[in-house]
Amino acid sequence: MAAAPAVRFLALCVSLLLSVGGNASEPPDPENAPALSGAELNWTMSCRGCHGTNAEGTEGGAPNMAGQVSRFLKVEGGRQYLVRVPGVAFASLSDAEVAELMNWMLWKFDKENIPDSFSPYDEKEVGRLREKPLLTSVAEVRRELILKIDDTPGPDHIGKVLTVTGAIEPDRLGETLMHEHLFIDFWLPADEPARWNQLFGRTPPTSPEQLKAWRQPLTMHNRTGMAARLWANRDAFTLDSLQDALDEVSDFRELGGGAIVDVTSIGLNRQPEKLKEVSERTGVRIVMGTGYYRTAWHPVTLMDMSVRDLALRMYEDITVGVNGTTVKAGIIGEIPIEKITSAEPVTGESKVLRAAAMASSWTGAAISIHSDFYDMSKLTLALDLLERDGADLSRVILGHISNAAVADLAFLEGLLQRGVFLQFDVFGNPWQLSMNDLRGAEAILSLVEKGYSKQILVSHDLCTKFQLTRFGGFGLKYVHTVLLPYFRDQGMTEAQIDDIMTGNPARVLPLSRPWKSPH
Repeated sequence: MAAAPAVRFLALCVSLLLSVGGNASEPPDPENAPALSGAELNWTMSCRGCHGTNAEGTEGGAPNMAGQVSRFLKVEGGRQYLVRVPGVAFASLSDAEVAELMNWMLWKFDKENIPDSFSPYDEKEVGRLREKPLLTSVAEVRRELILKIDDTPGPDHIGKVLTVTGAIEPDRLGETLMHEHLFIDFWLPADEPARWNQLFGRTPPTSPEQLKAWRQPLTMHNRTGMAARLWANRDAFTLDSLQDALDEVSDFRELGGGAIVDVTSIGLNRQPEKLKEVSERTGVRIVMGTGYYRTAWHPVTLMDMSVRDLALRMYEDITVGVNGTTVKAGIIGEIPIEKITSAEPVTGESKVLRAAAMASSWTGAAISIHSDFYDMSKLTLALDLLERDGADLSRVILGHISNAAVADLAFLEGLLQRGVFLQFDVFGNPWQLSMNDLRGAEAILSLVEKGYSKQILVSHDLCTKFQLTRFGGFGLKYVHTVLLPYFRDQGMTEAQIDDIMTGNPARVLPLSRPWKSPH
């Protein structure tokens, strides 16, 4: 589900604020205007709970206004839009009060982006605009304005990798893990059995004993039993600790790691600012993902959204920033394919896949696919659908290959011959038998021997507390401490290992074309 527009949340806050005095003809300075203390107090009482103390917003809720909202003043129709949104147009405030609050918020939260030519809102203008409220097309109008704001060729991004700290040359990535989750929250509520059923027919905990296990914190004492019953504990499916992320990424860096791709999807508690902090503090490059995950986690409104709406949300994450921040996504994914179909009725996952192809054509970003762990037959269909919708298959990564498909090398070769990357990315997971790791490694060795070293990627899919080092897992270390030594023992050359760890990420992650408008 596309996040609610920043300016709409701004408008909703305006509608809650009490009246404040002052002259709307001059833009007030919130740092030096004691008369505005009432507005600041009302912000604290009425808006901070949704937007945060500094208007930074929340994942899946109110988007960030800081450093963003004044950008709308730079494009035709943007100034008018800020007042015509329903929350402002129908606010129980006088036109003069709305004008003053609009001016104050623009200066408070996005002073740097206010155009030199800006003239403050006044009572007359606000009154005229409020007579023409937007009633049914708020989200679409906002998206079109964003496209105008960012409708530039983007020459500085062509051939570069978009990380959470900015665009970089691909040769600065280094050894890269292509599919991880440093921050994620994807447990399902125990009182929503329909969503559990969408996850391979699972059932939620219901008995007192099951619910007790479900609700207790994961510890080293109960870890083994919980890992054996993968979905038995809610806490295991929440990664929200900055310190845990710093520890794991630092360990990866000490082993020679250079970059990580975090493919946490929309609605799974993405943390753009935390990812940026981890990158800045460890020196490891981080590429952030955008997209929608499996059906059980789809927002209830997804089936009412058009493919273009879904694609526009991904486009906005890449060209503008995630959740209203300036932290940009650099890859589309992970995108599920378990429930895709080429026939009617179109499923939610089919719509998301089409949207991924559309967003990739607009941005040049690669697409990372979440394959069905148990049924690889959907891979061929996914590629057919992506190709039909104009996706460049050389920009497509087929993930989670380290399962059923490794038994059929001819099938994997057929996929590789279509130009895609194969990603073996569940190495070291506690719920995978060691033989599965061995089969995945042997499949990679066979494919490399056949000449496909430039189309292979590896990773761990860190996504649960079970996998963290402090809970006895491998963290982000298995590839470097177990897999790569095994490859060397089996005769894989350093050049081939370099392809897998460094060269291939540097080939697939750079944006392949200028950003273009989806008009």
